[in-house]
Amino acid sequence: MNDCLHGGEAFGDAATAHLLNVIERQAGLSREAGLAGRLARRVPLAGRQALALRLERLSWRDADWQAVIAPLLVHETYLFRDWPQLEHLAQTGLPACMAQAERQGRLVVRLWSAGCASGEEAYSLGALTLTSMLRFGRAREEGDALLPEAGWGVEVVGSDLSQEMVSRAARGEFGTAGLSPFRAMPAGYDRFFPTSGPGMRGVRADLRAQVRFVQSNLLDGPAVGSGVDVAVCRNVLVYLTPAARRVAMETLTNAIVPGGFLLLGPTDAAPPVAKFDAIWSDGPVIYRRRP
Repeated sequence: MNDCLHGGEAFGDAATAHLLNVIERQAGLSREAGLAGRLARRVPLAGRQALALRLERLSWRDADWQAVIAPLLVHETYLFRDWPQLEHLAQTGLPACMAQAERQGRLVVRLWSAGCASGEEAYSLGALTLTSMLRFGRAREEGDALLPEAGWGVEVVGSDLSQEMVSRAARGEFGTAGLSPFRAMPAGYDRFFPTSGPGMRGVRADLRAQVRFVQSNLLDGPAVGSGVDVAVCRNVLVYLTPAARRVAMETLTNAIVPGGFLLLGPTDAAPPVAKFDAIWSDGPVIYRRRP
């Protein structure tokens, strides 16, 4: 559907323009990335001016604001999405992060999934990191559990603008029917997601213990402060306005430690060359924060 038209209705009216401007300013969402069409399907023309005036008075954390904005967000995700890039991180980025953590005497690997939606990316990062730590002697197996060695830790934070998504992510339960979150599961990782009921898989306790979720707006600064070894923000920036993308990129950059890594989506523009080096594999790229 063309985002400039909906049932013959033009988007040039003042009320719609006002509402789009409010949403762009508060959430950074771009009308050029499908926002106008999603808005037309959910908000009648007659109610847009009143809605714009109401949203202007609300914080993005307000339940009424969330009820309007959350359905306009795109939450498509699945476990181990863009596996070649994650494999590149496991082979190149995570060993470097562990070595740097040892040199600095902090013995913890911290990862941030920005725009985590229902949590699949954050859990993927946790499973990837535990497996990499086992490979390099920083984790051990105890029965069915995979645990960091004594003194070591893994901290994964998933953040999203939508409180509904944050709550769903924290539950750690995923269906297996149809086009499920498990459709791209690499070999060996299904052990982290045992069957929890008919047509359902849950997150294993050892993985769940390493992952937490918070509600956060990329335009307000990092959800995790600073000191992150790996920040992942894929398929998020493409939905933002150019101004919001610049703010979000600054937020991500400030969160990552020098020598840490940034993963972006395949359609995202590269980060500033003055601050990141591109580390290529056979196709996928990750970015390393310069000193």
